Amino acid sequence: MIYLRRSDDRGNVPLLAQTFPVAEHWVHRLVRCEVDFTHQRIRFYAMRRRDPHHQPLLRERP
Repeated sequence: MIYLRRSDDRGNVPLLAQTFPVAEHWVHRLVRCEVDFTHQRIRFYAMRRRDPHHQPLLRERP
């Protein structure tokens, strides 16, 4: 499942009734959140306007 969220002023992202610390340098920006139910992981990727095909992984959480 994929969600799009905006990080807050500390780089945290609200998702599924929780707040996850993602990246302190990625504040007030879009984040693509991939929930992998098979492996029980959540991956957070940086969304970039200038280069939309390059979305670096910011953090992976169990």
